[in-house]
Parts: sequence; C-alpha cells; structure tokens
Amino acid sequence: MAEKIVDPTIRSSKSAVLPEDPLVSCIERRSLDFQGFLPTSQIENLQTVKYETDDLFRSHYDWLNGVGADGKDNPRLSTIFAYVEADNVIGGATQFPRIKFNFPEAWCKFIDCHSEIAKEAEGVGFKPIVGNAVLFMQYYANGTGHPDVLHQGMPVKAGTKIGMNIMTRQFPGYSHDF
Repeated sequence: MAEKIVDPTIRSSKSAVLPEDPLVSCIERRSLDFQGFLPTSQIENLQTVKYETDDLFRSHYDWLNGVGADGKDNPRLSTIFAYVEADNVIGGATQFPRIKFNFPEAWCKFIDCHSEIAKEAEGVGFKPIVGNAVLFMQYYANGTGHPDVLHQGMPVKAGTKIGMNIMTRQFPGYSHDF
C-alpha cells in the first residue's frame, strides 16, 4: 500500500485501516444491517482516526467519488463516525457548520452547547463521547450531494480522541484504492 501524503494544514489527525478479523466483520455487518441490510460489498475497510492535542481535520465532505469493481463511479452513500476513545478530552467535537438548529438543553450532554469552542464555531458540534456515533447520509433522495454534511474534526485541546469511520458506497462492488 502506498503511503498517502496528507496536508497537515488540512488534517493533522492520524488514521489506520483495521485488518479483517471477526470483530471487524461483526461491526461491518451491524452497521450495514442498521442501514437497511446492505450487502458487505458496499462497505469500505473500517478506519480508525486518532486526534491528539491540537490535531484537527478541517471542513470537508465524505462523498468523494470512488470506483467500483466495474470501473464506474461509486460514491460514498453514508458515514458513521463512532467514538472509540475520548477520556478527559477537551474539544474535538465533530462539527457540522451548516446545520442550524436550536436543540433543547437536554441535548447538551451530546452536543457542544456551552464551551468557548462552541461559541466560536458555527453550526452544531457532536461531543466525543465513547460509545456514541454520528450517522449522516451524503445525498438527497434525488442523488444530489447534501451540502449540510460539510463537517470537520474540531481541534482537540487536551486528551486523545479516537474515532472509527464506517463508510458505505452507493452500489455493491466497491473496490478499495489501497
């Protein structure tokens, strides 16, 4: 596998693809079942992402086009970002700057409502809480990209955040590019 060069001004987090094993297969199957019993050929290899102090991932979309085994476009359909480790983390929310909504106060245990970071950021930020996950679909029903899924990994101010990307493709036959 060729090493990918990442611009540290855009993304300073580190990532690793998980090897295939029974636990990984179980997570893949459960995530596909949750989304409507999709075939396993629609999921990308699971990837962990580690953010340490000052690490971030600037605003981006996950709907990057990919190529299916048949050579045709096979864009990402959905993303599940699950929080695996986040003990004593300050900052590090998964921020959706284009989502504007006044959540009830009860949601503030999941959403960054009151921190200085939240006051400076636009939109809504989901706190890194171990065991929680954020699911978002990349497209409208008519097939056009959903602009509100623009998101970013806010800087971690203290601690370590580890998340897991679970991404599915629109069509079966996904071919990994690594």
